[in-house]
Amino acid sequence: MKTLTPILILMTAMLLLAGSSLSGQSVIDLTKEEVRVKVKEKHMEFRRDKSVVNQRFNYLKYVNGLRTRTWIIYFTEEDICRSSKLVCDYGEYDEMLEELGVDHGVRVIQVVPTGTAAKASIMANDVILSLNGKQVTDPSEFVAQVGKLKPGKSVAALVMRGENSRYVAIEIPKSHE
Repeated sequence: MKTLTPILILMTAMLLLAGSSLSGQSVIDLTKEEVRVKVKEKHMEFRRDKSVVNQRFNYLKYVNGLRTRTWIIYFTEEDICRSSKLVCDYGEYDEMLEELGVDHGVRVIQVVPTGTAAKASIMANDVILSLNGKQVTDPSEFVAQVGKLKPGKSVAALVMRGENSRYVAIEIPKSHE
């Protein structure tokens, strides 16, 4: 295994599960309070996760009972939902790491064409190995690291694509887009 060095990346490890009863579109344009009520009534398998401290973006984080899925719901300054992402699925996490020949990291499942990851030339199936000089150990920890980044700053990320790894510069947006 090659020697790998630190990286960081912003909110790119997202997993959209086809066929899931969870529909991110179902909360778009709702207020934060309406989202809380809807998740509680319609998505009872999810519970609010208050573990993120010093968050820099306006969002709610929910985790299912098995802690295999994390749902991040983003809001404007006016507390209106503009996007949501299902970001973690641990079901095959260990197998994925073994297949890639690494012992840590987060595989990028999808990249928003106009998003932060795309601007940094990150692509689907890339693996984020470290963020802001800290090793990425699992998807949930990755989300927590991202939440601590300072908006408007540029950070370095180590990304593995195939058998090669490289640093990319990632500009953290001033607010979630």
